[in-house]
Amino acid sequence: MPPCPPAALARNPLAPPDGPVPRLELDVTVSHLPLTAAKGLRSDALVLVFWISVRNGTRASLHDLHLLQDRFSDGSADDLEYDTAPSTLVGCAERIAPGAGFVTAARYTVRPLATPRTIVNSLDVRGTDADGAPISGHGQVHVAVRPDRTPSVLYPLVR
Repeated sequence: MPPCPPAALARNPLAPPDGPVPRLELDVTVSHLPLTAAKGLRSDALVLVFWISVRNGTRASLHDLHLLQDRFSDGSADDLEYDTAPSTLVGCAERIAPGAGFVTAARYTVRPLATPRTIVNSLDVRGTDADGAPISGHGQVHVAVRPDRTPSVLYPLVR
């Protein structure tokens, strides 16, 4: 499936826009919680909470928005699955006004590791603008997880 174009209006399609290109913005960040055996998991287990923020950077309301998992992997042959799927905490995902947005969160428990790994979480958000044209945004975060230390965010990527 080809990517959806960003929502941008230009007088000349080859000329750069006068200001920032209006778009659907997606930001993926992560926080972590070390667990203790008292909570039912091994003390070396680690919970990652992925915070997914979507903002309407266009001049019109957007609707029919869908958050799609692009890649959630630690480099092994199998894709990872969230312990708790993304759920909307703030805002309304069905329709967002210009400048507004919504925030979702998802949880993943990293099992005890024997070797270092990098977890990649890459997401797309797609919807339509007021004229019915498709619009999309992409966000990604890489988290380095090592057996002997806390995780670190290598870099978030927003396009």
